[in-house]
Amino acid sequence: MFTDLNKHAVKTSSSLSTLYDARDQIAVATKNVIDSIPFFKKYTDKERDILGKNSSKLFTLSTLYKANQKILHSTQCSKEDERFLIQYWKLLSDNIEEWQDVMNKQLAKKSLREDYIISLSITINAFGRLGRVFYKIRDYDMESYLCKLKNIDWMRSNPIWMGRTIRENGKVQTSDEAIILTCSAIKKSIGLPLSRDEENKENHIIKRLVKKMKAENVHKPLTKEALEGLKETVRNLYLSDEIPWVIGYSGGKDSTATVQLIWLAIKELPEEKRHKTIHVINTDTLVESPVVAKWAQNSLKMMDASAKEQHLPFVTHRLTPDADNTFWVNLLGRGYPFPRKKFRWCTDRMKIQPVNKFIKEKIAEHGEIIMVLGTRKAESANRARTMAYYEKASARVAQPNPTLVNELVFRHFRSGQMMMFGFF
Repeated sequence: MFTDLNKHAVKTSSSLSTLYDARDQIAVATKNVIDSIPFFKKYTDKERDILGKNSSKLFTLSTLYKANQKILHSTQCSKEDERFLIQYWKLLSDNIEEWQDVMNKQLAKKSLREDYIISLSITINAFGRLGRVFYKIRDYDMESYLCKLKNIDWMRSNPIWMGRTIRENGKVQTSDEAIILTCSAIKKSIGLPLSRDEENKENHIIKRLVKKMKAENVHKPLTKEALEGLKETVRNLYLSDEIPWVIGYSGGKDSTATVQLIWLAIKELPEEKRHKTIHVINTDTLVESPVVAKWAQNSLKMMDASAKEQHLPFVTHRLTPDADNTFWVNLLGRGYPFPRKKFRWCTDRMKIQPVNKFIKEKIAEHGEIIMVLGTRKAESANRARTMAYYEKASARVAQPNPTLVNELVFRHFRSGQMMMFGFF
């Protein structure tokens, strides 16, 4: 019998080996962590190392085991260490809203796997590296830092993960360097200092991106000096009058960079000089993808919370079309055909009109407003021609908008600089 077993031996998966290894203290602790936290208990596969795209699970036991190895840096795991691991992973579970959405059936597991990075093995290992920081430095208030994870955009499309977690071709990174870079991005987002090794790798990835941009003949890269000049321009414009600002925000890279630039600029002003309100508007057509709609709503909530915490004059507004201009009223009620290239009735009724209504209300209240939009010439040939025309008509930094009186459009960023801005 033993001859046959040896002759036809089948290698077990790492997860299965970990599951039945009672002598490995970290393996035992990892199983206890999973059993102690409902989210991990429900969505961790304890037998397989590779999950199918339609699997009912999100993680493997072996991935969490490797992450705990990164936290402890030892083959030993005391009861105190196990309590730390349970506390750490419980805080992660509580503060990553997408995990809670899956648990509450508000987000599909398939969507989490396809659209977000927080079920990827590389991200779990990055959390292991992050946990090592709190394990080593117990003076850090782990709970106050990890609650900031709620403010991170975990979507794969977020430029911050490009070159770190996700390759340029859209595939997932697997190297140890990618784990370090992913962890660095998380640490920066929650306010933890980087180690010397992490700083070196951050500088390397920025240099690599700059080199790539130059090789592709992209516009001049955005330097820190140029960024400081942009922020100074924003501050001077903000302080020059009492006219309130309205920023158009869709969540795309242009509008996100615009909001972030103005946020950073105003944050550096003394609190007593933050004297006028900056409105951030986002239009929900009510027929957006549920993932996109939820992300946009969460983004606005995070802005409001951060503005309150940092004493900044930003106020967000979620705009929706009037009832008689909604998609289904026009499609089913009025019998409009489905929107197409030559009859895009939805854009005007569901996006432009809600914005114009809000702007006119603010103009009526204040006399005039400054509308801040992020636009790029390289977005399209028509956009380039339009911007070039109005640049010739006026040398002002803020250009008059032809469709609304008392509205100005601030434009500055060029194509190729959006990605760089995320790294600064």
